[in-house]
Amino acid sequence: MTAVHNHRRGLRRTIECIERGELTIGFLGGSITDGRARQNWPEPVIAWFVDCFPGLKVNVENAAIGATASNLAAFRCERDIIRRGCDLVFIEYAVNDQGLPAARRMRAREGLLRQLLSGGRSRHRDRLCVRARLVCGYDERRIAPVGRRIRTARRALRHRLRLDGNACRWRSDERRDELGGMAAGRTSSVRPGGSLSYAQSVTSFLNRELLDAPDPGGAYAWPERPAPLDTDLWEHVSLLDFSLIERQGPWTVRRCLNNPWIDRTLETAAVGARLAFTFTGRGLALGFDYGKASSEYMIRLDGDEWTTTRRDRPDWCGNDGVFWTDVVSDDLPAGKHRCELVVVHGDRPECKGTNFRLGLIGIIQ
Repeated sequence: MTAVHNHRRGLRRTIECIERGELTIGFLGGSITDGRARQNWPEPVIAWFVDCFPGLKVNVENAAIGATASNLAAFRCERDIIRRGCDLVFIEYAVNDQGLPAARRMRAREGLLRQLLSGGRSRHRDRLCVRARLVCGYDERRIAPVGRRIRTARRALRHRLRLDGNACRWRSDERRDELGGMAAGRTSSVRPGGSLSYAQSVTSFLNRELLDAPDPGGAYAWPERPAPLDTDLWEHVSLLDFSLIERQGPWTVRRCLNNPWIDRTLETAAVGARLAFTFTGRGLALGFDYGKASSEYMIRLDGDEWTTTRRDRPDWCGNDGVFWTDVVSDDLPAGKHRCELVVVHGDRPECKGTNFRLGLIGIIQ
């Protein structure tokens, strides 16, 4: 496991918070960052701050969720990180983002980073991007697509560093046949039991930045943000309130009790129940409390043809509790649009129920 650090600027806000005696640390990422296990790489990083700065009040906002990517984080960033007043934010989505289409992945990643770099107090927040990359012995047929994805990620990372961020990468050079069960074809993955190694990459960076050669302080001009790589990035997003949705059938709005990242769900278990709403923007995403007991649904925009979802239900998935994201579209003409939705049964052996629990309607502007 090799640590690779890309330094852009000193952790100015973190140093100021340490001097004042209180620091709020935020985490965004997937399963290797999820705080519920209490054994992933954020735990040694948090312990590093507590051990190195006795008396420092350390507040932690770990908003990472397993099996989620930047496309969901773009809609959660305001609620779970910005409003919580995080001073230092770690972002790790390199693993789960590989499942997104390349263009959409870039738009979501850059939009998320630029939200964290928005004006006012947020602009003085320190960001540290962390990536896990697995370099394996692929055959020739796999090298080209793998290389393209890595080059795309590097291009975005270099641009993000221009946005006044820092980066750490974990690089494993072990051959695929030594990894024992690691899925073939994945360019970013995790090593079983590797959380301490991942954390050590980050803490070695923090040692250098905060202990060995801390930022000298003094007058500092925060840089202007460069123009975006993609003008269709997901920087400006909003959530549609459930009160604006037209309902047909037995619907209820309920507090979500099994997923801390969802406040309320609009839900039904009735096949044939309908929803409709209008929104102004150029993209639409839906977030669900999802599992094997979930329904599927038919959906259409602006009166076009209906399409029916066919979502994965992996073995590790329970009957509910997964925060699932469906991006309906992110390339609509800017303006007003109408969405219609009908609940249907999945009609497959792995579909164990008809629960439709909508937790988020995200609008891309």
